[in-house]
Amino acid sequence: MSENEKKKVLVIDDVEENADIVRVKLKHEGYNVLVAMDGESGVELARAEIPDLILCDIMLPRMDGWEVLETLRRDSATAAIPVIFMTAYTTIQFSGERKRAQDLGAVDYLKKPFDLSEMTALVKKHTGD
Repeated sequence: MSENEKKKVLVIDDVEENADIVRVKLKHEGYNVLVAMDGESGVELARAEIPDLILCDIMLPRMDGWEVLETLRRDSATAAIPVIFMTAYTTIQFSGERKRAQDLGAVDYLKKPFDLSEMTALVKKHTGD
């Protein structure tokens, strides 16, 4: 399969170690992986590349995950891209944040630290693989 045929996943996470772990795992699974280290760069990359899926941290510099999702949903070119939020929020925060994510149009939610096989299963589910 050529690079052009692989599904594209954009990872937006300001912690380089987290982004690298996700990138390596998804590349191993056959995805073309793009990485942005802040929300603003993530939105720019999403508009330029139109990925098949976005994995987005919520707590980001320059534009948080909520703003990223709202910005993407307002742009007709990126409105339909599935977004899975990744967060390290505590359990109490998690229940409210999960509902907010769904209300804004996120397709799923991963609580950090997450199991890589769980993440891979969600990516496959939402990319149709």
